[in-house]
Amino acid sequence: MNWILVAGSDHRTEAFAARLRQEDFRISRATAERQALDALAARHHDGAVILSWPQMALQGFATAARRLLDARGFALPPLLTLSDGKLPSPLTGALPVFAHDTDTDDATLLAHLRAVLRRTQGYPRHHRFGALGLDPGRGRASLEGRPLTLRPTEFNLLGLLIEAQGSPLPAVALADRLWPDKPYRRERLAVHLHNLRRRLGGRRAAVRIQRVDDRGYALSIRRTPSVNGILHATAPAL
Repeated sequence: MNWILVAGSDHRTEAFAARLRQEDFRISRATAERQALDALAARHHDGAVILSWPQMALQGFATAARRLLDARGFALPPLLTLSDGKLPSPLTGALPVFAHDTDTDDATLLAHLRAVLRRTQGYPRHHRFGALGLDPGRGRASLEGRPLTLRPTEFNLLGLLIEAQGSPLPAVALADRLWPDKPYRRERLAVHLHNLRRRLGGRRAAVRIQRVDDRGYALSIRRTPSVNGILHATAPAL
């Protein structure tokens, strides 16, 4: 059973919340930002829908929600919203947000919500880190909803880092897991770390690989002051 946060007080939001209930979704309702943040803090939500808030309110909510969920260790729910088509370019540092045109009908919104949920739930919870997901069984990975193309060693390396959930892993331990029959060579590991960093997006990636003093390597979520945190909706790859 999927829990969806629906925030807003206009007629369309009320009608969409009622439709979600009819479709057997569990709904948390909120009218203002503080109520919405309290709802996110109270339990895990699989998604959020905000149809009527002005852009500035949405920006503030997305930034505050990211900080709140990171602190509690909750997964970041995808957020569906509406826009007039004049949103700025997407920035990292907030929730994964999918913006539809204001004239999008409710049936299309519902179909997109289901598609996003199918995609995010395709990854076991322990194989997620922020906006990064990895499915070892199917050999697939994605970042911010976009598929990642990884070579086998890069895929395995990313899997080890995700399993650690932000805790540093010593270089020797990583190499031993990746190449158990080969002697440790710092250069070999360095090459694959470099390639994986590049595939994730380098220094501006939403999730980065960092060296933590002399303790090893760990994933970290890039935190930047969010101006909008809004991503134009594209059909998810299912």
